[in-house]
Amino acid sequence: MRLNAKMLWEAVVKETDAVLLGPWEQNRTLSFPCFFDGDFEHLMPGGIYLAESSQLPLQMPERQDILWVVWDRETPSSAPSYPLLLFPQTYSARQILNLLQNIFSRYAAWDDDMEQILKESSSIKAMIRRSEPLFDHPLCVMDASGNYLDYSSSFMEESTRICSMEEGDTPATPLIYEPLHDMTTPLSGRDCTLGTLYMLQGNTPFSETEQQLFSLLAEKLARAMQNLSMLSGLSHNAFKQYIEAVFQTRQAEEDSLYAALTQWGGKKGDTFVCYKVKASHIHRKINAEYVCGIFEGVLPASIAFWYDAVLVVLVDMTRAACSEKHLQKSMEQLLVKLHMKAGISLPFTQLHHVWYHFRQACCAFEEGYPRHPEETLYQFQHYLPDYILHQAAGEFPRKLLLDRGMQRLMEHDALSAVSYRDTLDAYFQCHMNMSQTAELLQIHRTSLNSRMKKIWECLDHPHTQEYLLYLQIMLALLKEQDRDVSL
Repeated sequence: MRLNAKMLWEAVVKETDAVLLGPWEQNRTLSFPCFFDGDFEHLMPGGIYLAESSQLPLQMPERQDILWVVWDRETPSSAPSYPLLLFPQTYSARQILNLLQNIFSRYAAWDDDMEQILKESSSIKAMIRRSEPLFDHPLCVMDASGNYLDYSSSFMEESTRICSMEEGDTPATPLIYEPLHDMTTPLSGRDCTLGTLYMLQGNTPFSETEQQLFSLLAEKLARAMQNLSMLSGLSHNAFKQYIEAVFQTRQAEEDSLYAALTQWGGKKGDTFVCYKVKASHIHRKINAEYVCGIFEGVLPASIAFWYDAVLVVLVDMTRAACSEKHLQKSMEQLLVKLHMKAGISLPFTQLHHVWYHFRQACCAFEEGYPRHPEETLYQFQHYLPDYILHQAAGEFPRKLLLDRGMQRLMEHDALSAVSYRDTLDAYFQCHMNMSQTAELLQIHRTSLNSRMKKIWECLDHPHTQEYLLYLQIMLALLKEQDRDVSL
């Protein structure tokens, strides 16, 4: 690749305190730097010539397509009429030449390496890893379906900074952003869009060099994606793409699903856990791709994608070689830093049932958040009884689920100082042990026997297992209703 004057200046100013003087053509393509040999007649357009001040006459050829580099004279009192790159006297001629040559070689080597990657593997990951030292802003690549293919480490370094923030710190700028500030370009091949290259702006503007390299990188990535599609017909993220399709259709063809899992690095029989993640704040636009990258970077062997306005995170605990307890701790710490909350499913091995386990995570969130809004992670196993209880009530108000016997019991309690409902509740709390129930109610066993006889007469129903379960469910629903009213 060829450098222009603007790109060279941006590279020089990062490493030295040189000064650029005089008019110059920023987009002029430059030639490799060399020492001036004293011949003004054979100066090449775009040339970079190093010269001592004694070599330059007072009346210089006013050519703005040549960049003069000087290192041993003071800054002139007035701007010269020609382009002049002035280095302090502390720099030697050899140091300056080596610096300029290294800048040229750096970009030439990048171009050569990218071509080599295209020739050998067309690896998206290898191209991003090789490119990121040249960029000051995070990069990420997605396929045409919006699935992550790869991102630069600076992208994840910012995520790590978020995870290490103290309470009260502000999340990194790329997390909450305006999409128009970022730089994007489609990656196209054979008259179709293969993906998109993103560069996130953050707090600093893009340099001229980054913009030039961004365009070149997009061309090379498009060629790589075209090569990959020609060779395999699948992206390396086929597993994530397949899981997203399962969420859209609710159907999974097991052979294809586990083939994609194997390609991703897992295997049939691995243990998974599914999260439903939701932001705890509102009125803020979230960079969905960036957040997905955070979860995939921090949680080993995970995929993250957006579905129906929430984030789905699926973790292969077997492949990640981590315990459920360790994973939950890592997840909770990450959620706190991101100001997010999540529901978590039960662990499962039947991957084709992933949709139902996502629903477990949703139910955990929906049951847990109203009760404990101060918590961060809601486990389905903790809220499973509450979910079943609410499912049992269905669409009916609580009072419409009272059978004739329960209605009589409630009518008695409304007119009597002795509560049959509280007695029955204590009876079930003590696992239907009469002695323990009498002790809990602080009444004599004989009094309890008499009271329970009247309760069963009031209920007027055989003591089947199903009816006893019904009574316990109704008592729990009524207790919850009382609690809601008191709030």
